[in-house]
Amino acid sequence: FSNRRWAHPEDAPDVASRLAEIRPEGVLSAWGHGMPDGVDHGMSGASLTGQEAPDLSACLYFSGPCYCGVPAGWFRNVQGKIVRESVAPEESFLLGLLRTRVAAVFAGLDPDRGETNHHEREHVLLGSTLGAASKATYDDVVIARRTKKLELIRYEVGKGRPHADVRETMIMGGACRALFGLPDWAPYARAGAGSDPFEVRLRKPRKGKGFVVDWEGDDYFMKFWMPVDVFNGGGGWTHRLRFKTEVPLDKAKEIRSLEVEILTKDGKPLEHVNTTAGFEHWGGKVLLHLTVAFPRNEQDRALFNGKEFRARFRLH
Repeated sequence: FSNRRWAHPEDAPDVASRLAEIRPEGVLSAWGHGMPDGVDHGMSGASLTGQEAPDLSACLYFSGPCYCGVPAGWFRNVQGKIVRESVAPEESFLLGLLRTRVAAVFAGLDPDRGETNHHEREHVLLGSTLGAASKATYDDVVIARRTKKLELIRYEVGKGRPHADVRETMIMGGACRALFGLPDWAPYARAGAGSDPFEVRLRKPRKGKGFVVDWEGDDYFMKFWMPVDVFNGGGGWTHRLRFKTEVPLDKAKEIRSLEVEILTKDGKPLEHVNTTAGFEHWGGKVLLHLTVAFPRNEQDRALFNGKEFRARFRLH
């Protein structure tokens, strides 16, 4: 596939009509800050109505800006108290997008990191159904939440902001990603060639129960968005390793602990945080979800410029 970037000046009056001129086909991936009525200094819900509105009937729209998936009611923090507000139907950015006959929309109902939309887009371009791509974000939320029972935060009008810290805000933002489209539709065959850069090998340990997970990678896997983590970056982003593989049910039932035995870039150990594993039992299969994040470092993010990566995890 080909890729091109399109930008416009702040508060340009003709953003929607310019987009109509381009006649985009395939995938749109949007950046910026947002509110329920549109992208800050950019395209608004109101501009997506009328003769100059673009026809996006051939497009999947992956929205990164906050709040741009809100169709009506939403919550905001006003002077330390939660207030429920509503965006008018003719002003809602999401409803405006749907009026363009867009094929599907991935968007947020709350503040979140825009990189999440790239994760979802990547799943679709690798052959996933839209529903599985959306679910992948929720899988990440479950793992990041790190609780035996998944409990999500709810806003209560008149009370204070419920998030304990910015990490919790980002996790809850991931849990507020929404898909507007057919969940069982897989619009694309796998794009690109080559083997899965996140494929792992399972083997028995030399001693004891459980199993060992081995992975080796080179700089090819850094061409993907999967190494980007949006939950542990203090409101920004950092790097991660994220694996998913099928395991035997009897082996999964044995597991009580997780250890990192090897984690290196170009032969040197990598400092890491929040190494987490979880098992998903679905449709007669058991899937291992395994994630390890790296501390945020603005000068040199953990995985940049690496040529050879190696990881080994012991689950027992």
